[in-house]
Amino acid sequence: MKSIIASLLLLSIFIAAPTARAYSTMDINFNLGPSLSQSGGISDLGEPNINTGFEFNYFFRENHGIGFSYSNEFDFNGSRKFPGIDNGSISTFDLHYAYRHFFTPKFHVLFEPGFGWQTLYDESGDYYWYYAYYDDLSTALIFDYKLMARFILKEWDKDEGSTGSFYLGAGVQQIFSFDDSLNGKDISGNRLAMLFQIGFGF
Repeated sequence: MKSIIASLLLLSIFIAAPTARAYSTMDINFNLGPSLSQSGGISDLGEPNINTGFEFNYFFRENHGIGFSYSNEFDFNGSRKFPGIDNGSISTFDLHYAYRHFFTPKFHVLFEPGFGWQTLYDESGDYYWYYAYYDDLSTALIFDYKLMARFILKEWDKDEGSTGSFYLGAGVQQIFSFDDSLNGKDISGNRLAMLFQIGFGF
């Protein structure tokens, strides 16, 4: 019963919290963070270390928008099931809905559920002027989401209805892949990463 009451109180705060009067209609974000965990067949590719990426959002209303994002997670160094994987990486592209909620004019959360595809790349062993070429090994459909908390450090042009801003954020990204296989073995699953974000609104 206590947990239900607490949940209702949090929901009422979420709905009733004040929103910013001036807000950015577009933002560009750059993400970087550590890989946290994997589950499913994709864990047989080895353990990645870093997730990097960028994204763009367009807000057609104060709280609602659409966007796209790209991320790259690496290095996958194989396992006993896939010993041939060497410095592998997974590139992900998505189209997403963006919902942001301002708790104060400076602090807000951003939720981005989306869908797209991912491609597994592996270092081929071919070099040209010390640059390693990568072969694409598999492509699969994905569903993903990001959940970020962001704090605005600087704003400008507040009097024009739309404001420019510079902000920092932190949160998570989780990616679910479907019907993915490599060498006849299933590598579908989900990946979870922590993200730190730097971004600009305008």
